[in-house]
Amino acid sequence: MTLAKRCVVVVEEDAAIQSILRLLFEKQGFRVVRAHTYARGRLDARSYRPDVVVVDMGLMEQRGIDFIRTLRLWSSIPVVALSAPTSEAQRLAVFHAGADDYVEKPFSSLELVARTRAVFRRHARGAVPQALLNLGDVCVDLERRIAQHRDGRKLHLTPLEHRMLESFARHRWPYDDGALFTRRRRHC
Repeated sequence: MTLAKRCVVVVEEDAAIQSILRLLFEKQGFRVVRAHTYARGRLDARSYRPDVVVVDMGLMEQRGIDFIRTLRLWSSIPVVALSAPTSEAQRLAVFHAGADDYVEKPFSSLELVARTRAVFRRHARGAVPQALLNLGDVCVDLERRIAQHRDGRKLHLTPLEHRMLESFARHRWPYDDGALFTRRRRHC
């Protein structure tokens, strides 16, 4: 039986660095999709549904942050940001935008692969919930803390209810029967 290769979208405008990253990840058994721009990276992330996106923040840091924020609006795909050494405030801005890890250039190829694999493990264990949960006819956006019926009617959840829902999404019971608990339906 052949195992499916993990897919990595690399968003990097420098062709030389892009080639190095492609060779590095392919040598480790990954399938690599290369994007030269943030716009192409967004399209590739939607089309290929990769296991991780490696994005160079050096293309223009604020645009890189916007790229990550936009990705987070519709996906929980893990993101590893690459950047030249920057200030703590700039690194924190990348994490606040939604990056899962941050690697400074010049980077160790072995460390980048190890960090990418660690992101996979965290994501596979469910440490990162899906941005959107579909529960019957209700859709919950965990990032924006909005819940609504499919017909557009808003559903009011208290801050505590949102935190509980996110916790349940992160730590699903392995034998979950898919039952939905509401204020009206309680189990003993």
